Amino acid sequence: MPRPNIVAHADWSVAANKRWMTRAKLGRDRCYNALAPTFVGDTSTLVERLLGEAGPRGRIFLGFDFPIGVPRAYAAKAGITDFLSLLPNLGQGPWCDIYKVARTPEEISLQRPFYPAQSNAQPPVSMDQLLRGLGLADRMALLRHCDRGPPAAAPIFWTVGGNQVGKAALAGWREVVAPALRNHRRDVGIWPFDGALADLLATRRIVLAETYPGEIYSHLNLRFARRDGVGTSGKRTQVDRAANAKALLGWARKADVALDPVLKRLIRDGFGRSTAGEDPFDATVGLFGMLNVVLGRRSSGEPEAPAIRTVEGWILGRSAARTLGAARARGPRDFELHPQLAADTIEVCRLDLCRVLLALDSSYPWVILVPQRADVREIYELAERDRQLLMVEIAQASSVMACLFAPDKLNVAALGNAVPQLHLHVIARYRTDRAWPRPIWGASPAEPYAPERLREITSRLKAAFLSREG
Repeated sequence: MPRPNIVAHADWSVAANKRWMTRAKLGRDRCYNALAPTFVGDTSTLVERLLGEAGPRGRIFLGFDFPIGVPRAYAAKAGITDFLSLLPNLGQGPWCDIYKVARTPEEISLQRPFYPAQSNAQPPVSMDQLLRGLGLADRMALLRHCDRGPPAAAPIFWTVGGNQVGKAALAGWREVVAPALRNHRRDVGIWPFDGALADLLATRRIVLAETYPGEIYSHLNLRFARRDGVGTSGKRTQVDRAANAKALLGWARKADVALDPVLKRLIRDGFGRSTAGEDPFDATVGLFGMLNVVLGRRSSGEPEAPAIRTVEGWILGRSAARTLGAARARGPRDFELHPQLAADTIEVCRLDLCRVLLALDSSYPWVILVPQRADVREIYELAERDRQLLMVEIAQASSVMACLFAPDKLNVAALGNAVPQLHLHVIARYRTDRAWPRPIWGASPAEPYAPERLREITSRLKAAFLSREG
């Protein structure tokens, strides 16, 4: 993993006096020195200040504990297929009201999804009002996949409660992320939308990522004991923050991260008596979590699902296998592609259920969908949810093939006479192809692709599937 010159984590809030940032500088010995927390300050100059601190050719990695991305169910209804393309245009045109939190249920819309502006409004507000306003089925539809935990994060659009993130997200998008995309697009990489973290850190001067201190507590072995009958407990109390000093200082020693004396003293002291000490505490925890990934001590964690890389985003360091289950993160551990399919195809991408393969026969544009479920031969053997998802992905593949290749007809078939593993063919047919109007099976020997053409068609297919996922 490339090591940026500055790694910084901002503990975010709507209120400027609650925004703290802890940063680490890379030394000549290629080790990091973590500094004491400071106020974030003027958000309009934050990126430029960090770039100045990094030097003329320096790179920065900046994390925020607010969501970057929107739930897939909402995005599908709102017509959002690429969150990063939309983000710089929020506050304009059809999205002119998105930064205005809805005050009444009647003001809720797909272009104004944050609600309510006040939690003590009369009549009382409810999440059901938000769901009805957005046309979503249930609370789970308000959550991105990475929000579902464990530990669970708050729904982005619901702006009530101590852990709500909606108004903080609006402030972060408007004040930092959108301006960075508008003013520095060639230099900015937003993880995971713009690519893998290692690639972004190697090629972009500015890399922004979403973090969640509640996720990082377990990475650093932090614990908050429940103490009944003593009032407030947990990270809001000095004694409970100080109780984690040993774990934080021990992590720094093992990771070879030097600590500024002031930061070391704050950690031992529990960041002061005030409940507001939780903000610099979380800023520091967030930084250590980011360094954990940069130093290769933990994976960045994002799954391969295209919707997560185009619409939803991900929380840095959160395990996809733990959050989604191993089957949805990378495919089931016991799933293996049939050797004949592996020999006759090249992988294009992976959807939520299926692997998408390109058949190595240039006679016909031809993809194969293989549900990533072990020991399944027939469609009826899939679980009900997987059967529904398969229909969605067949339609997605058909749309991709129709748009890319403009065929006279699409052939969609599940045969499996020679290869028993369940797989479905989606083939673009033309009146001029060598088998028309008959099925293609056995019509002629396969014609291999030229290497350049194979790279081109695989790239086009992958881009098309990514743009349509979700």
